[in-house]
Amino acid sequence: MERFPAAPRLNYVRETLVCGVALRPDADWRFYAEVGCAVWVDGGSEPWEFQFGSGLVLVQFACGAFSRFTR
Repeated sequence: MERFPAAPRLNYVRETLVCGVALRPDADWRFYAEVGCAVWVDGGSEPWEFQFGSGLVLVQFACGAFSRFTR
């Protein structure tokens, strides 16, 4: 805004209620999904939001490696 004062300001607002579930078929894997419905949107925000993914945790001793895929 300071570099380009003539640029239009985009007031991106999103107030959302989110519901999610997770499934752990064993101790190492987790699959999850979330859906969000916006009760107030402005500035180009969409009213619905979907997210899903999976995670792998390999725990040995007191630490472990974690990886996640989200779409």
